[in-house]
Amino acid sequence: MTPLFTDIFGDFKFDRLVADGQKYKIEVKADGLPATKIDVTLDTSKTVGILHLQ
Repeated sequence: MTPLFTDIFGDFKFDRLVADGQKYKIEVKADGLPATKIDVTLDTSKTVGILHLQ
């Protein structure tokens, strides 16, 4: 697992990933809120959209 932090706008990106059909799990956490998890298959450049913490 590689931790990654958002920028001041809440955006994040992973650099240097090869779009070869590899599967990834993304988990977003913030103190005091339940985590949000999504699965992504990287076959092209992806935008995962807005992830809500509730």
